Amino acid sequence: MDKSIYDLVVDELVSRQKDVRVELSNRFRRTKPFRTQKVSNEELLYNYSQITPEMEMSLRQSMGEEAIDDYNIKMENLKRRRGNGYKKIR
Repeated sequence: MDKSIYDLVVDELVSRQKDVRVELSNRFRRTKPFRTQKVSNEELLYNYSQITPEMEMSLRQSMGEEAIDDYNIKMENLKRRRGNGYKKIR
């Protein structure tokens, strides 16, 4: 069965996109994004304290259970370290 011209074009474009993504990931490996600013720990903890259960449920649906659980663990550790008087967090 012959493919239509549309299928051939789509397959070629998908192939080229894949090649570009691979090349970009190889070329820019271990580089930091431009114009990013580090958020202070106080601001991180404030944003974490503002999350409601409804917001958390929508985040879990959009980002996944594991990502939100990791974020919660990180923020709870940060909060605990702040409570113990540690000012510098790696």
